[in-house]
Amino acid sequence: MIVYAYIPTGKDLCDQTNVMCNSDAYGTSLARGSFSYQTGSWQTIWLVVILNEVGINNGIVEYVPIGFGIRG
Repeated sequence: MIVYAYIPTGKDLCDQTNVMCNSDAYGTSLARGSFSYQTGSWQTIWLVVILNEVGINNGIVEYVPIGFGIRG
């Protein structure tokens, strides 16, 4: 599972564990390879995205595994 987002980046974000900021400034990978799923079974996940307020970088991206068969 990966969250790939076009979000404002900075040193604080790019230095965090499980965050990969691309050198070309296009896209940021969050939690790349942190989760895998069991083949042949259903899983339920929530991906919560809350957009920024205008002019403030305060948006949220949250991955919530809920179902069965998730290894991470």
